[in-house]
Order: sequence, then structure tokens, then C-alpha cells
Amino acid sequence: MEKNKVDADYSNIYCFRFHSRYGHVITDTIESRLYLALLMAATGTRLPLDSSNNLMNKPTGVEEAIRLLRQCRLSRPFSESEYHILKIIETSFCKSYPSLRLVIEFIQGQAMQLSFLWDKKNSLNNSSSYDEITSARNEY
Repeated sequence: MEKNKVDADYSNIYCFRFHSRYGHVITDTIESRLYLALLMAATGTRLPLDSSNNLMNKPTGVEEAIRLLRQCRLSRPFSESEYHILKIIETSFCKSYPSLRLVIEFIQGQAMQLSFLWDKKNSLNNSSSYDEITSARNEY
């Protein structure tokens, strides 16, 4: 059976690490952080879960997703894969959790503030991604 083009474009492997002292998950790329936020929003509950029954210290899944999304602020437009993950979060979870929509709109707005520095022909509306743009600029 042949793999769908959309599935082939977005099938990536992400590496996550735990911070030894704080217990937070650490990622290296914006795309992996967005994917982790998607997982947190999808698997989280409305109540914080902690084995020691100390509910005041642990965030819920959506609170953790918001923390991860706030770390995804960029001064460049999002790549196609990053934008795709943001759209999945927005369409799937923003009706249940309106605070996610506010954070997504904020980071998208910040990413687009300096979009005039990027070529209009290389925007997300066309098929070029951020990686293609940066590789083309690095060839000079």
C-alpha cells in the first residue's frame, strides 16, 4: 500500500529528554516542541495528576501545552510542518480550551511580524518551506 503524500511529509521522529532537576521535557527544535504540546493537549486531563496527591504543584496537560507553545515564539514565519501541527492543535482543542487559541494567535502574530523580511514567493501559501528558504540563502 502506498503512503499518502501528506503522511510522508509529516512522519518525523522527535527526541525528548527530561530535565534532571525540574522534570520538564526538553526538546531541541520548534517542531518537536509543537508536537509535544499537541501530545500534552491530547492526553491531558482537566485535573492535575500526581502520585503523591499534591495537586497544587503539577500542571494539567493543557497548562503544560500552553507552556510549551509559549516557548515556540519565532521571529520568522513557521515552516509548513510547524504550521501544520499548530493547525491540528487549533482545530482539535481550541473549542474545549480557549486559552490555547489565545496563545496560538499570539505566537502566530509574533512569527508574522517580521515576515516582510522573507520573500513573498516563499511564504506558506506556496510550497516552499522555511528549510528550503534558509538552504537557498546559505548557498550564496
